[in-house]
Amino acid sequence: MDDSTRSASADRVVDLLERDARDEALERLETVQSATAEDRKATVRSLRAVAEDRPVLVGEVCAALTSFLDDEERSIRLTAAKLFVAVAEATPNAVVPAVPSLADRLGDEGEFYYVRARCAEALGYVALDRPEEVSDPATLAEFRVGLSFDEPEVREKLAKALACVALGDPSRLRHQVASLADHLDDDRELVRYHLCTALVVVGCEHPERLSESEAAFRARLTDENESPYVRGRAAEALALLVRDGTAVEPVPELDPGAFEDDEHRRF
Repeated sequence: MDDSTRSASADRVVDLLERDARDEALERLETVQSATAEDRKATVRSLRAVAEDRPVLVGEVCAALTSFLDDEERSIRLTAAKLFVAVAEATPNAVVPAVPSLADRLGDEGEFYYVRARCAEALGYVALDRPEEVSDPATLAEFRVGLSFDEPEVREKLAKALACVALGDPSRLRHQVASLADHLDDDRELVRYHLCTALVVVGCEHPERLSESEAAFRARLTDENESPYVRGRAAEALALLVRDGTAVEPVPELDPGAFEDDEHRRF
């Protein structure tokens, strides 16, 4: 870690946590929240850096960090959202107390879209392990609506969050199959891949839900310019339909080797 990114306040909080002085660390954070914008910014940046190295340590005070998500400075809100992503990926249970605050930021139409995307990503990681905590219909609707954003990086984060939701509890998205399949022609590979993953996971438990989207899966499978990873997922979706007894047009012959190396994908 670059020491130049550390602040005295964050160092003090980390030191207290390392000494198991959680109450004192919380008091220190409360003091920082009323400090100047520069001090708040330095502290949240430093804690984010610590979270990337030692997320469990920062996770101990996650509930006290939600105020940074409401900070008047946009850069602080964005850094705080990234901090929650780092913690949620490693220890999702620690972020559960922050779910309402993350959902509020996601649902704020006036919020900077990158803040909303990072909040969605953090919520997605929570949904992987604690799906019941990210089950609010309004939050899931925000994930879906975000797929229409202009910014491709934002759509990628929201598609990834939807894949996490599906992996945590496939039933949550069983009524959204058609609307998600509408975005399988997105111009970003990761969006298509994550959505195909979400739909395949839903189809494993509810294969009948995939029937109306057969054409969308076939379009991905038969597109010779499509990524092999997306084509592989589309093939899985069609296979689920066949297994369910749905009448499906013959699938073209494919090179099995094209789908073997899937190691670099997490889902």
